[in-house]
Amino acid sequence: MTFLKILFAGLLSASTVQAVHASEAIDWHETGLTIRNSVWSGFETQSEITQFLTEEYFLPDIVSEADRQWIREETAGLFKEKREEEETWPKETDVDRLEAAFEQLEKVDIIALHKAGVTQSDGHSDVGEEYHAREKAGRSSRGWVFYHSQDIDSALSAGSLYLAFGGFEDADEMAPVVARKIMAVLAEHGLKAEWNGDLNRRILITPFTWRKRSPAG
Repeated sequence: MTFLKILFAGLLSASTVQAVHASEAIDWHETGLTIRNSVWSGFETQSEITQFLTEEYFLPDIVSEADRQWIREETAGLFKEKREEEETWPKETDVDRLEAAFEQLEKVDIIALHKAGVTQSDGHSDVGEEYHAREKAGRSSRGWVFYHSQDIDSALSAGSLYLAFGGFEDADEMAPVVARKIMAVLAEHGLKAEWNGDLNRRILITPFTWRKRSPAG
């Protein structure tokens, strides 16, 4: 599943999707919120979001020409708004720092995944797939860290970001080691992280301002 499909699956509730199909009409308010979150997440281009909504996400026979035009205009307007705000951002954002930290963690055999599905369950599945792929390639992995699309939504509104983490062999013993390494690397990149030592709780980066520059297109 592409990230855009994952993102929209997470942003639109089951009741909203059922309402769309049942009424055979697109709710512009709900769709507008979905477009805004996807634009400000910063992973997809304007054309990718527009194409996905008009050609894949909704049933083709319920998307009117007025819907298509509105989706194009709404997406374009939000991208323009975001591009203008991007000009005021610092050269290095918290997301840039996080990406650099994840790259560093990868070098010490910690699987570090961005936007890993919609939920923690999705993220764990993605980690498992990556672990087995690396194992086949002869690459070791001692632990993992990820955030998912719902965490991005929360970061956009709450100003903090949760990271799930864990270890592989001797997981209960390795997980705290992995957590401390993650927090140390985050600190090296100027990100303040908190964790209370409970393996059932995630690491929290706070404050964290979600500013990810969107790709061109």
